[in-house]
Amino acid sequence: MKIYKSTLDIPKDLDFGLTIGNFDGVHLGHQFLLKKVKEECERKKWKMLLLTFTPHPLAVLQGKSNFLVSDYSEKLDLLKEYGVDYIVELPFDRSLSMLEPGVFLEQYLVSQKNIKGVFLGHDFSFGANKKGNHDFVYNYFKNSNVAVETLDNFREEGVTYSSTKVRELLAGGEVDKVFEVLGRGYELQGIVKKGHGRGKGLGFATANLSYPREKLLPKSGVYITDVKIGDVSYKSLTNVGVNPTFEVRENEISVENHILNFDRDLYGEKIIVSFYKKIRDEKAFSSPTELVEQLKRDVDERAAFDV
Repeated sequence: MKIYKSTLDIPKDLDFGLTIGNFDGVHLGHQFLLKKVKEECERKKWKMLLLTFTPHPLAVLQGKSNFLVSDYSEKLDLLKEYGVDYIVELPFDRSLSMLEPGVFLEQYLVSQKNIKGVFLGHDFSFGANKKGNHDFVYNYFKNSNVAVETLDNFREEGVTYSSTKVRELLAGGEVDKVFEVLGRGYELQGIVKKGHGRGKGLGFATANLSYPREKLLPKSGVYITDVKIGDVSYKSLTNVGVNPTFEVRENEISVENHILNFDRDLYGEKIIVSFYKKIRDEKAFSSPTELVEQLKRDVDERAAFDV
């Protein structure tokens, strides 16, 4: 998979089918769309091209932070997995958001004669005040050689497939329900950094994750998780929060992982934490002894949980 910063840079000797979007999380709805686009591109012998934006428009237009379902590297891995051959990452700013839809299409699509097809998601819109909808795109290209197709919405009764829905579930600690939307568990990945060593002193050593700051964390609490080290996954418990039993460090949310039956030093190593279920809220205990007793119960619950 190759990445460019402009549609002007895509190879001139290839024909492309293009889709547009942010694809944060690459949830089941995104996966459905990508598979359909890939099938059409293969049938017509086109390469699959995705036009996306960086940074995410919400970060620019609404000043949001710590909200992404997938960080940059995760998203690229998932897009590659679902067949994307080429990506154009347009630098997003307010001036781009205010472009009239026709100007956007002329500047980024029409000028590239080897873009042969445009595939639109069911909720697609773009340009100033989101005036660039399906009808606009169809009418714009109706007298050209560019085929335009709107793909069906991926539906299942009772489930909403959107990045917004994933954010709502994570904010409520409902990581078990995230599976229904993403088709996989929610993950955090990063490098293990040194912590305060309190867990080790209590007999429950933890790997303190240095996670991507743009990622959304699940609600504070204790979770049943797996920790993947290299190609091997281990049962684990993960505390997301501020460790109030010892001290409250405002705005310093930690992600501390106790790996069952594991005692190797992981400082400086990459790990991937997969969340399965929240088992309790984070709370301040009256003493370290009371905390240890609770941790023993947590470990028993994790050991009994089958994934």
